[in-house]
Amino acid sequence: MYKKIQYYGDFDALLEKVGFFQDSLLREIEIISRGYVSKDNKMFGDIDPYDMRMIFHSQYAGGCCIDIIFHDVIKYSFIAAYEIVVNLDYDENDTVIYLSQPGTQARSFVKCKSLQYRVHRSGLLGRKLLLGSPIPTDNSCMTSVLDDTWLQCDSCSDAWEANLTQEFTQCPSCGLIYVNPLFSPKKKQGTDYD
Repeated sequence: MYKKIQYYGDFDALLEKVGFFQDSLLREIEIISRGYVSKDNKMFGDIDPYDMRMIFHSQYAGGCCIDIIFHDVIKYSFIAAYEIVVNLDYDENDTVIYLSQPGTQARSFVKCKSLQYRVHRSGLLGRKLLLGSPIPTDNSCMTSVLDDTWLQCDSCSDAWEANLTQEFTQCPSCGLIYVNPLFSPKKKQGTDYD
């Protein structure tokens, strides 16, 4: 169950629970617009706010996964950092989370109307993504098709059964991500590709 952060005390409880994000990394970010274009080519919700979700992995206390949801995102900025310090502030009626690298002026931040979180123990750690599809590896390696559902990594030679409804696939041994040559969009329910 998600816990809402409404006061500094709620945020302090999260920080203590995850060791102040020490030995943590930002694993995934998902930004979702509430807007869409309908099948009859009309746009809806194009001025509605965004929602955002961040997944952190942490080595603290045997490992954990921190899942934070930001509702009604007003503004955000990201700067790559190898080490993060997380701080909370309130700006008028909005909540601001800062992700900064110690000793620098550069700060990533998310400003939103509300946020909530949950902490999972180590069962969700590892290469598998919790949100959406992976981004393919930028290299010349390809997967070899072994049969109707099996692929082989050209980098490490491991083989795995591919999910035909996922556009991307990941080698379970070396972690390289490929465009799935067996992907069949027609098998993905409710999808209509040209």
